[in-house]
Amino acid sequence: MKNNLASLMSKNIVTLPLGTLVSEAQSLMKDKRFRHVPIVNDEKIIVGILSARDLKKNSFSQQTVESLMSTPIDFVEEKTSLRSAILKMLEKKISCLLVANENQDVVGIITTEDLMWHLAELLKTNSTLSGLLNAQTVGEIANELALIGF
Repeated sequence: MKNNLASLMSKNIVTLPLGTLVSEAQSLMKDKRFRHVPIVNDEKIIVGILSARDLKKNSFSQQTVESLMSTPIDFVEEKTSLRSAILKMLEKKISCLLVANENQDVVGIITTEDLMWHLAELLKTNSTLSGLLNAQTVGEIANELALIGF
């Protein structure tokens, strides 16, 4: 069972350069079934994140990705606990975090979808978590997790 951030994150990150048309980003995200794509500058440094939510807000496909991307970018270190990453995402109301190693190089991305798949596996295999099945909101889920020591 995967229980840490490094084992849950996606490691093969696809990026798009500044200047990419929104229509191209939409096509890539649809074809690859991504909901988040980091945007990089000429030096390949990540400068923003484009999400499916950003694309839904705007239909001007001839704009470039920098007009819709979110900045600043939220990172966590690879050794960050899964709980800490989840809490950061909840507190900031964001749906992904970039994961960096000790050299501050981005090595992965963790999304709410990754976390939901993990939660589904936990519910399937751990009867201690059965109280989560009755939770109605994210707050109730977080409270149930806190009560059992997650």
